[in-house]
Amino acid sequence: MNNIEHHSSYIFNLIRQFLIAFVMSLSILLCFSGLERVSAQNMMDHVDLSSDAMTKSELSRKQVIEKLKQASSNNRPADLSNLSLNGLDLSGLDFSNVNFRASNMNKTNLSNSILKGARLDQAWLLKANLSNSDLSGSSIFQAQMLDVNLENSNLSGATIAANLSRANMKNSKLIG
Repeated sequence: MNNIEHHSSYIFNLIRQFLIAFVMSLSILLCFSGLERVSAQNMMDHVDLSSDAMTKSELSRKQVIEKLKQASSNNRPADLSNLSLNGLDLSGLDFSNVNFRASNMNKTNLSNSILKGARLDQAWLLKANLSNSDLSGSSIFQAQMLDVNLENSNLSGATIAANLSRANMKNSKLIG
């Protein structure tokens, strides 16, 4: 190693150590800065749960079934993302691999449904009924599922990082 390479390596390591120290100092400063912490629970205080987007449905059960049939005839999963499906009775339907990303399904009845491999990321399912449903292999990331009923549901192989506060998970299968 020549002299220039040695100095370059030394300067690179010095800069790297400085950046690490700077990031650590900034992290500590932010932790003790006195800023109000925001938790998932008090974030709900800023959501209008009485709005149309959280209480009404854009589609009927019949229209949802039609979308499922159309997607099936094209050999692809249905895309029900970004829809308001609040309060619908969608019980007993096959939603395998359906994309529900960012959909609102508050107080929706999905009991006895098949949701294998469904994508429920960022969905709202407040007080939804998913009892006796198969959610195996589904993706449930950043979903709001307060007071959801998951009794006797199969969640094995599902990826779950959701707010399940006050959820009923009695006899739910989580592994297997």
